[in-house]
Amino acid sequence: MHNGIAVVKSFQCSDLCPQNTLRVIYYDVPTDATCDSIGGVTKSILVPIAITVMPKEYCFPKAIADYWESYPAKP
Repeated sequence: MHNGIAVVKSFQCSDLCPQNTLRVIYYDVPTDATCDSIGGVTKSILVPIAITVMPKEYCFPKAIADYWESYPAKP
């Protein structure tokens, strides 16, 4: 929970798990709300799908969205 909103941690994996796994932490936006209304930031990121990547939108907590690109990938 963060600011009263559930936070989800998921692992997006391509056909080569665990080598191409991406950990994503994002808000679980209630059906009666929007990302903006809960204080989140909608951001499209590339997630692994099969042998490629595909953009997917997530609702991130602002602290994560502001620095998403600076987080180093962990082997």
